[in-house]
Amino acid sequence: MLGIEPSPEELVLHRMVKIISDGKAAPGQEPEVNDYILTKEQLARRLHVSLRTVENWMEQKLVPYVKPTRTVRFIWSDVEQALRRNFGVGYPLGTTSGNRR
Repeated sequence: MLGIEPSPEELVLHRMVKIISDGKAAPGQEPEVNDYILTKEQLARRLHVSLRTVENWMEQKLVPYVKPTRTVRFIWSDVEQALRRNFGVGYPLGTTSGNRR
């Protein structure tokens, strides 16, 4: 590269392409829980928050996302890491206790 850092959106898009090309998110295959590619609605349900909350977090750059077309996508492991860093969450996100679903 020419010493230009890729944007956060480019990094997320690169990860999405890698996940899909590795077959982890291929149709009929269950990806690793940390490699889920989620829609905005799916992310809101998983975190038990409103769509508006997810949109606010996006505007405030608290969660990484990519917009490959007209839709927004999130990589769960990246979102989980960002929310841990930004909100100090102490147990697996999307759960109400220390046990993963």
